Formats: sequence, C-alpha cells, structure tokens
Amino acid sequence: MRLFLCLLIGSLFFLSTAAAMEVNVVTLHGEAHVCSDRVSLGDVARIEGADAGKLAGLYLIKAPAGRIGSRLSSDYISGKIRDGFSGPFIMKGAQKVNIKREYVRIPAKRLESIFSETVLSESPWRNKGRIVIEDIKISSSVYVLEQDKDAVQAKISPHEDFLGHTSIAFSFGKGAFADQASISGRVKVLADVPVAKTTINRGDIITEADLEVKSLDISRYPRVVTDAGECVGKRAKTRLRKGRPLVGLNLEEPPLVSRGDVVCIEARVKNLVIRDKGEALKDGHLSQQIPVRNLSSGKQIVGTIIAASCIAVHF
Repeated sequence: MRLFLCLLIGSLFFLSTAAAMEVNVVTLHGEAHVCSDRVSLGDVARIEGADAGKLAGLYLIKAPAGRIGSRLSSDYISGKIRDGFSGPFIMKGAQKVNIKREYVRIPAKRLESIFSETVLSESPWRNKGRIVIEDIKISSSVYVLEQDKDAVQAKISPHEDFLGHTSIAFSFGKGAFADQASISGRVKVLADVPVAKTTINRGDIITEADLEVKSLDISRYPRVVTDAGECVGKRAKTRLRKGRPLVGLNLEEPPLVSRGDVVCIEARVKNLVIRDKGEALKDGHLSQQIPVRNLSSGKQIVGTIIAASCIAVHF
C-alpha cells in the first residue's frame, strides 16, 4: 500500500512538473484511420500542450496501400518526434498503433442511381422513347477511399443494346484503392412506333393509310422501325400482321420494274433504235439486267433497266 502511494505521488509530481515546464503530452490511439496519402502524428494520437499544432503535423509514414494497413510501435513514433521536434514531450497510450486507410461504403441507392444515369446517357434509344429501368441488382458492396468516392468508370460491352436485361461493370476509386461491382437491371423503352393498321401482304407497297401509331415496349422488338416515314413507299418482303410493328428487315425499296410489267424494249443496232413491247420476267432496279419476253415474237431476251418501264437490249 505504501509503495502504491509512493508511485501515485510520484506520478502526480511528474505530471505537475511537466505541466509547469509546458511539456507536451502525446497519447497514442490503438487504432487510426487516415484519409490522405500521408500519416501524421495528429492522425494517430491526441496531443496536448503548447506545441500541439506543430506536433500534429509531424510526418510519420506514407499511408498504407489497400485495406491491410500498417502497425507502428510507440518507440518508432517517439523516435520520429525526436527527429522533428526539439521541445519536451511525454508519451502515453497504446504501445502499438494499427493504421488503416479510411474507406467508405457507397450506399446501394447511390449505386442504383449511377447505373440508371449511365443507361439513360449511353442508350441508343434515349431520343426514341421513354426509358424505364426496373429490378436493379448489385453484385457486391462497394468500399472506396473517401476522396475517391466520386471517381467512377463504366465498362460497357460493345454488344450491349440497352434492351431487356442490361449489365454494366463499374470501377469505383483509383489505382490500388479501386473497387469493382457489376450492376444489372431490366430496361424497357416505351415508344410511339408505326404498326400495320391492316394486314399487309407480301409485295404490297406500304402507304400512310396502311399504318397507325401505337405506344409499345420496343425492347420486345429491338429492330422495329420507329419513324413512319421510313416505311411509306417501301415494299413488304413478307406478310405483315395487323397490329404488329414493322421491322426494317421485312421492308425493301420497290423495284423500278416489277415482274409482269409491260415494258418498252429498245434494241440498238449501230445508229438504229428499234422499239417493241415486252413483259418483265423478274423484278429489277435501275441498271440491273433482267429477263424480258418479247410480246411480238415470244422470245426471251436479257436487257438492262434504263428507266421506269424501259429496257435496253444491245446487239
């Protein structure tokens, strides 16, 4: 008991003497989380005294990389203080300090917002209808340094069409401190598109009267034509059902000459031009060669389309 009282009195005397001499007191923490690239004394200790501000800025080590962290002993820290500070100080607190980078978790709502913003900005359908994003799923939680929480990069597959199931890989943060997550969702595009007002048969030329506009989820029809102007005047390559949107692959430019058309045959022999009537045996466009049957002789010949209903034959 007497020994304990002596130690207590000695400690009180020492502290009172230190206070009288304006000794700075450095109390080490057991754990320290840092945000910057440098670890200073003020990051790992509570400092009291007249020189607290100066001591707090003393450099100890470079901030540890990754999430493993570093450990510093009180002896190491004491030596760094002596190297950079000439005034009196005493050390208290933990014998070792575990130092780690300060990571923050990006909330799920923020991740969902990042995914939605990326889809809305990168989708090729952004000017063709209203984009609806549903059922967003996040592969994992994301932790980054506080200073890098807004450093986001998106990696989008070159084959991504932003219709139906859509997945984007995101990288959060920089360098060795970056974290990654895959975020996916179901994307719909609601757009006003032309549909067949009545059934359009194969070979028919499409007119405005054949079409009407309806609001549809075109994620079910990724190759639909969205502008009625792209349909009018085209020929149906297949039977188009009533109420269904029109797909570009099922439309074609009408031929300049159609099979069964009566055409003018122009036969040129030197400076002589002979004209006769014939029947086109195949569809054809300008400058194409098609077979024609001469209505007078019944013979089949091959000629080049030079204008609407006009075939040139050269001998």
